Amino acid sequence: MQKEELHHFDKTFEKVDYSDKQIYSREFENCTFINCDFSKSRFIESIFTDCIFSNCNLSMTKFAETAIKDVKFENSKLTGVDFSECNKFMFSANFYTCLMNYCLFQDNNLTKTIFKKCKIEESNFLDLDLSQSVFDDCDLNLSIFDNCDLTKTDFTNSHNITLDPEKNKFKRTKFSSTGALGLLNKYDIEII
Repeated sequence: MQKEELHHFDKTFEKVDYSDKQIYSREFENCTFINCDFSKSRFIESIFTDCIFSNCNLSMTKFAETAIKDVKFENSKLTGVDFSECNKFMFSANFYTCLMNYCLFQDNNLTKTIFKKCKIEESNFLDLDLSQSVFDDCDLNLSIFDNCDLTKTDFTNSHNITLDPEKNKFKRTKFSSTGALGLLNKYDIEII
């Protein structure tokens, strides 16, 4: 019987179906995942470093104490992912053209994170450092930001932004003139 490999370096995984599986203590470094299905999978105490997920389904995937370091998600589905379960000390990721509805980011350090052309509806950003992050052409409909550091965060090209200025830290945060109106939603006023 062949022993299952625990460490994967410089590999490409293509069209792998690992949906609804549990993956324990695996290490992936400089690996690329293309058209893979990890939906409802559970990664436990694993490590992803310098990896790319391209056209993958990671809906409802769990990352229990899993390190995500310098990981790029592109054209992938991440619906319902609870990123607060990830290892807090080793979290850095960027997201390009991803579906990220119903996600939870809490207590993560998301400094300088890029969200580009993502649909991030009804997601929660709670107790985060999002300073210097970029939300470029993202739909943030019904997403909640609470107790976030948004210093120098760029929302210029995004839409459906609702932020409570009394519950978040703003300094040199960038908005378009229409996006800035989302700062007034809580006051139930009409702007004509």
